[in-house]
Amino acid sequence: MIPLLSYLLSDNLTLSESKSNIITYYVNQPAYSLLQPSDWLVVRQSENGTLVPAEWNTWRQTIRDEAAAKTDAINACETKENLSTYCESDSFLTWTPQPTAPTN
Repeated sequence: MIPLLSYLLSDNLTLSESKSNIITYYVNQPAYSLLQPSDWLVVRQSENGTLVPAEWNTWRQTIRDEAAAKTDAINACETKENLSTYCESDSFLTWTPQPTAPTN
């Protein structure tokens, strides 16, 4: 297990603290990191009307939906054991890959 995740699941933190930190470090930050490189597509649409390709709009929404689902699953865990099991699951560990890079 990843050292930070091991610490966040340890007895050093309450269940609530563990959940909050896992959501920050393993859901929100990765989702931001995945979305940030394609933000220019949204800015370009806002500035000059060039539409974001449909597959990118779909993917960006999928990442937001996955982050929300991960957050809900984390918040639903009633024990650290449940939380630990979820944090080792494929649904927690994987994100949908981005589409083919758009052209200008």
